[in-house]
Amino acid sequence: MQVGGERKRAFCDIIATCGLSNPQKMWENKKNDMVDDIFPRSQRHDENIEYSDVIYSEALTRVEDQVITISGKDLSCFGLSRPSRTVSNDLMQELDYDTQVLQQQLNEFVPRLNPGQKTVFDNVLKQVESGEGGLFFLDAPGGTGKNFLLNLLLSQIRKDKKKSCHCSDGLLGNSRQAT
Repeated sequence: MQVGGERKRAFCDIIATCGLSNPQKMWENKKNDMVDDIFPRSQRHDENIEYSDVIYSEALTRVEDQVITISGKDLSCFGLSRPSRTVSNDLMQELDYDTQVLQQQLNEFVPRLNPGQKTVFDNVLKQVESGEGGLFFLDAPGGTGKNFLLNLLLSQIRKDKKKSCHCSDGLLGNSRQAT
């Protein structure tokens, strides 16, 4: 475990059991130290990333989760601001992909699209790149390559770090999202 994880665990124990007089000040002073287990993962996504509210929020979410486990109380009960829970772990994982690997996949698999798939691929990307976006429905019989096409679309959007895209395979509720 990296130091940031150990510091977060110690911080949680102190918050939940020691009655700090100003835990918010301690968080503000030490928050950069408490993200060194999160920051490297974010750097893999973007080499130029700097400390940000998203990274701090993820760390504070982990702190709060552990404090709740220890004490049954959220951070506000101890005089700390609660984290923004709009930044989900799913979102952080979604942002954690290797654009070089995505490019390799695209180089290998886009040429394998059949003419119909290529038309859909190009039209959807044109809408995304133009900023117009839209709602697209892809309906075809099983075995025609819908998932293959959707995965390539997601790879392209993720690689370009463009817009948000949500893909669902219908009534089963299986979905993938690129942001």
